[in-house]
Amino acid sequence: LLDFLKNDEMKKRLGVVATRYMSAERVLSLTLNAVSRTPLLKACTLESVLGAIMTTTALGLEPNTPRQLAYLIPYRRSVKKKGGGFYSLIECQFQIGYRGFIELGYRSPHLAVIQAGSLRKNDFLEHQEGTESYLRYRKALADRGDLIGAWAYIKLARPGATAELMEVTDYDDLMKIKSKSEAYRGAVAALEKAKTEEAREWASRKLAEVPWEQWVDEMAAKSAIKRIFKMVPLNPDQVADSNRLTAAIAIDNVHDTHRLNLAALEDPTLAAAIAAGNAAVPELEHD
Repeated sequence: LLDFLKNDEMKKRLGVVATRYMSAERVLSLTLNAVSRTPLLKACTLESVLGAIMTTTALGLEPNTPRQLAYLIPYRRSVKKKGGGFYSLIECQFQIGYRGFIELGYRSPHLAVIQAGSLRKNDFLEHQEGTESYLRYRKALADRGDLIGAWAYIKLARPGATAELMEVTDYDDLMKIKSKSEAYRGAVAALEKAKTEEAREWASRKLAEVPWEQWVDEMAAKSAIKRIFKMVPLNPDQVADSNRLTAAIAIDNVHDTHRLNLAALEDPTLAAAIAAGNAAVPELEHD
């Protein structure tokens, strides 16, 4: 992996999908830094790492930085053999953070304000939709209580007109979104099937590492953001940026099912076509 990342051929391939938001040199530097901080990335299949790098470059989202736009995450997966049984491998997963979606939204000059967050029992939220719409939110500074929902707010700025969009996602809807996460479902199933104390401890640790358990507030906010972006009108003057936002939502939706085929995205032509809205996100064929 390290040899490949330092090869001029990799820089040339990344140049096919690079945008003004991130150069090939920049993403290679960030990837090498990510590998040094997370050595298990070196154990991932080469194709999945390269596919993740190609995808994050095409979207223009810096991976594994304090900005929390996107992440390269090593993930052990069991794959069913054609003749029966399973084998295990470690793949690189590409995940977009909720701040990554906000970054993609702000690249359009027609979006003046983008805000989102989780909603807990002791937070304050008041909203109204219609002709006199508004959304007011105040985060509790201590003892926020249990998660009860999420919210997102967008202010559109257009010549001669201003409009506001809001999304309040209740707890039941968040749990429906959470239940579609293959990582969460798989971890829960493993815990339910565990028969020994050692197996239960291992399964509990794996469940705690699932994004919906480890970063529940961020996942809730991301769910609200993805919903509100469906209501944002496409901007004909910003077609490329609009397509990248649409592609990011599609990629993240497939990632949630754990069927994102990052190995296929190693092809820079395919990655560029997906970012441009000209190709479908590739999915894994096997279980």
